[in-house]
Amino acid sequence: MECLDPISVQDRLGIGKSHYYREHERALEAVVAVLAERWLVGRPKPGEIAAPESADKPPNNLPAELTSFVGREAEIPRLIALLARTRLLTVTGAGGCGKSRLALRIAREVLDRYPDGVWLVELASLTDPSLVPQAVAAAVGIRESAEETLAATLVRFLREKRLLLLLDNCEHLVEASAKLADALLRADSHVRLLATSREALGLPGEVSWRVPSLAIPPSGRDLPIDELVRIASVRLFVERATAADPGFVVTTTNAGAVAEICRRLDGIPLALELASARLKGLSIAQIATRLDQCYRLLTGGSRAAPPRQQTLAAAVGWSYDLLGEAERRLFDRLAVFVGGFTLEAAEAVGSGDEIEATEVLDLLARLVEKSLVIAHDEGQEGTRYRQLETLRQFAGAKLAERGEADRVRIRHAAYYLAFTERNVVPAGEFGWGQPLQAIEAQLGNIGAALRWAVESNDAQRALRVGGHLANFWYRRGYPAEGRAWLTELLATPAAAGGTADRAAALIAAAALDRLQCKLEVARSLLDEALAIYRERGDQLGIGRCLEETGWVEFDRSNYSAARQYLEEAMAIARQLEHRELLAYTLHNLSKVFLAQGDYPLAESLQQESLEITGRGAENGARLDWLGHIAVARGDYPRARGYYAEGLALRKRAGRVLGVAYTLAGWANLASAEGHHLRAARLIGAAAQLCDESGVPRIRVQEAGIRERLEVSRQVMRADAYDVAWAEGQAMAQEQAIAYALADDLRDR
Repeated sequence: MECLDPISVQDRLGIGKSHYYREHERALEAVVAVLAERWLVGRPKPGEIAAPESADKPPNNLPAELTSFVGREAEIPRLIALLARTRLLTVTGAGGCGKSRLALRIAREVLDRYPDGVWLVELASLTDPSLVPQAVAAAVGIRESAEETLAATLVRFLREKRLLLLLDNCEHLVEASAKLADALLRADSHVRLLATSREALGLPGEVSWRVPSLAIPPSGRDLPIDELVRIASVRLFVERATAADPGFVVTTTNAGAVAEICRRLDGIPLALELASARLKGLSIAQIATRLDQCYRLLTGGSRAAPPRQQTLAAAVGWSYDLLGEAERRLFDRLAVFVGGFTLEAAEAVGSGDEIEATEVLDLLARLVEKSLVIAHDEGQEGTRYRQLETLRQFAGAKLAERGEADRVRIRHAAYYLAFTERNVVPAGEFGWGQPLQAIEAQLGNIGAALRWAVESNDAQRALRVGGHLANFWYRRGYPAEGRAWLTELLATPAAAGGTADRAAALIAAAALDRLQCKLEVARSLLDEALAIYRERGDQLGIGRCLEETGWVEFDRSNYSAARQYLEEAMAIARQLEHRELLAYTLHNLSKVFLAQGDYPLAESLQQESLEITGRGAENGARLDWLGHIAVARGDYPRARGYYAEGLALRKRAGRVLGVAYTLAGWANLASAEGHHLRAARLIGAAAQLCDESGVPRIRVQEAGIRERLEVSRQVMRADAYDVAWAEGQAMAQEQAIAYALADDLRDR
């Protein structure tokens, strides 16, 4: 460090000469403090100062941009508009999300609006709150007066100025920053403040705006490369990757890994920049496979960057160290949640061991305020919370260090297993109107709870819960996922023997196999389940097995066998007065009679089934089959009414596979009416929804639909039919629904 003479110290600190010699002890203390805090904070660093002000540019100390500014196209005009309407705008967000970079861009964009300048005050390296006024004074070129405090001098000096102060990185000095900001705002001045912080300053009139992560590629589908590289997180990653490896380009080979990196890193700019820097020594695929240990991987940022931005761990640790002990403890415990959580779940899982359940709400709110937890208002479903995946990894490591991981996971598993048992009906039963959306939102947590139960020798309960989930997996179109779980659960030692839980899980697995057209396997599972129920004397279980077996035989086109099983199930349902079993049996028996050409009996049975269930979300299937029967009888207007009602029900319930079935019904109707182009497009759209659900396309071509569509194919010629089919496949679900419901029924 260079030696300083008294006069240079005076000039740098803004202390008058006479005051220096009268108050030398106080000045020397200030010198020591300022040197310790890098007394040049607030001034531009060498090489960073903007070009000399021209006659038409207001003065400023904004650093030059050394890399391109990527993304945030929508945020910039919104923030400029907010800044024009408020005197204090605080940009908040998690560490590394790009708050400072965005605020600097905003400051440059509005430079012409402030004739007395735009001044950056960098607070990150300060640790002494008392030096906040000095940092501001140094930035705007104000010297301390012997007659008043520096804060008062600032207020007086700035009262007549039209300028913008950018207070960057206030979170560790939030009280001192808020105190000075409040003093400046209360003065009758034209000064505006733009602050960046991981939490708001908490002042009256303040507008707080959280910086979101950059947009990320959607999961579950591959985008064309030209579409992928337009997504903001991918644009940033590719641009920085090219700087690390000038030969890097996105190709069909590495596009999946690029998308995965951007998703797994939550679109956080700092994380993406650190990951791209790793291309100097790793391939894209290697980076993607190491993201489970992202804090080891994401190091080695720019040497010119502040230490907290040179590794991801340092960026997150900066925020973590500012938390109180109870906040840190809850933050660590939240790592066990997968895909978000509710307040009730946080209270159940996060409390205990020095945190009361009644404290969780306030602690969680503070974590949200400090940008360490994200809150989403889900409307009627209430507020859901989540940690970014990068923060979750950090919290999980801290939880392990505390030695609390097992205790917290036990509470997590207990909560979600109980939640599942409350919200779905047992396997082997039916459960009309189940809150499937509630299960969907918690699916990641339920899976984690099942995994913990299996690994901690509570597999019997896991088997029971897995069986309960069959209706969810079936109706939401997740047959492969559900079947994988049931395969594992049925193979555990706890699943051995002739228990009711095993029999119920066997029915559940058989239903998912049937949905995937694995009919021989399904029949084998049902035979085992039926033997268990007969041995136990469980009449309802027997009836459920017979009903499901009849359905399998119907899919195998063994109509006489299907009728035999279903009629036996119907007799049991009537004897037990079990309305749900009766409704399902009537529904499937109606399908058998339709296939055999007995349309009046098929309609009568289907109507009876519908009368039992009403016209709720579960009854799209019954309306579909009434539509199929009406088409078979040549009553096309009536069929159109059934299909329209069924489609509305299934769309409202979020049943993707159900929508596919109803679109197939519309295709059936279009073909019967001679609108072959419409038929081909609609069945193509239905097939695409089957693909998205992991269900064979043949599932939507039942009850004579396959034969009728073959007629359309022959009328159109195979090549034209295939083109129309592909056009239907390209439709989004909403487009396909609108196309089906269109009043213009002509081929177009």
